Amino acid sequence: MIRLRSGAHTEGSESGDARETEQTEAKRDGKLGRQSDLAEPETKDVPMKSHGDTRNINSDANLTGDSKSTPSADSNSFKYTKGSHEGLFSPWLWLCLKTVGWAVFIVYICVPTLVKTNPWIQGSIVFFNILRWPPFVDFTRPQDLGLNATRNLYLEHHNVRLGVWQVLPVSMAKGHLPSDNYFEQALGDIKPIVLYLHGNSGTRAAWHRVQLYKRLALMDYHVVIVDYRGYADSSGSPTEEGVIQDARFVYNWVKARSKDAPVYIWGHSLGTAITTKLASCLCKEGTPPTGVILESAFTNIREAAVNHPFSRPYTRLPGYDWIFLDTLDANNIYFESDKSIGDITVPLLMLHAEDDIIVPIQLGEKLYKIAQKHRPKGNPVEFISFAGSRGYGHKHIHMAPYLDVILRDFIL
Repeated sequence: MIRLRSGAHTEGSESGDARETEQTEAKRDGKLGRQSDLAEPETKDVPMKSHGDTRNINSDANLTGDSKSTPSADSNSFKYTKGSHEGLFSPWLWLCLKTVGWAVFIVYICVPTLVKTNPWIQGSIVFFNILRWPPFVDFTRPQDLGLNATRNLYLEHHNVRLGVWQVLPVSMAKGHLPSDNYFEQALGDIKPIVLYLHGNSGTRAAWHRVQLYKRLALMDYHVVIVDYRGYADSSGSPTEEGVIQDARFVYNWVKARSKDAPVYIWGHSLGTAITTKLASCLCKEGTPPTGVILESAFTNIREAAVNHPFSRPYTRLPGYDWIFLDTLDANNIYFESDKSIGDITVPLLMLHAEDDIIVPIQLGEKLYKIAQKHRPKGNPVEFISFAGSRGYGHKHIHMAPYLDVILRDFIL
């Protein structure tokens, strides 16, 4: 190409000196460099095969005329472009593999080892009283939670102090908080009294529990709630025998003041096992409650543990019973409602939501069948299920719009 351009100048009858002068000026102005770029490059200088950004880099380098910046086919920049995807995915894949490996090690090696070598962990999980929800609650002021006609009191027995709330029926509530003496005498009214025994975790101030108290009070019932030992502002540490003693003590306290008023015991979740055992003992002793309500009940703690969502990763693990369930026995935790419910001779109402994933409804139905089989004839037992489409789950049956009708048919 340079030769053709030179030929064009020859046809213009320019002298050799003129051409030499023109070339000198072209070099000075940088024109010759641009003309030489138009010349066909040698094969060894330009790669025969180029990809993506490498082609653009080569083109830019040729335009600049800087031969040192033109990368070859085996240059580092070309290799980086070609292998960029490998550089992105390999570290992430390695990180994911390490994360999964550590997770498996912790879940299937560390946790079972800790549980088996430290049986007290299972006891803490069953009662789960370390979770004090909601936090920062002043239990001496239930009014802060909308419980206006409610007093806080503390009852002591066997060196254990129990935090208790007493909620008045709506018809007995006043514009101001009545005196303690008024609360004491109110229990002797003929209105029904519900002793509520809550489940594990949380306190008597939990939102779903407070909503139930309010609903029962609007139905004109007295409500008495206790936090077992180790829960909320109650002293001590929970055990199966200890929480049953606490429930019994509060029941006796209510009965001593209720006169002829009917007294019902309502248990929820773990509280159903406490209620069943307590009611069984009271019926045997001839001082039974008027009736028993079990919400989200289970047969025994071993079956409840197997069906709990936290157990699902471990139920297929070899030695599951030995590692997880036998440690419950080591803590003297049984909660065998299936062995106690047959001794309850008073009317029994069971409530369970179909979408309960904590205590599956199958456990409640199984306990219901045991009650039907072993209870004396003539003692009614009723099981009411709530459709899963309503979303009540484990602890929101209090939201059922027809709950009032169910309770009024049961509580006289």
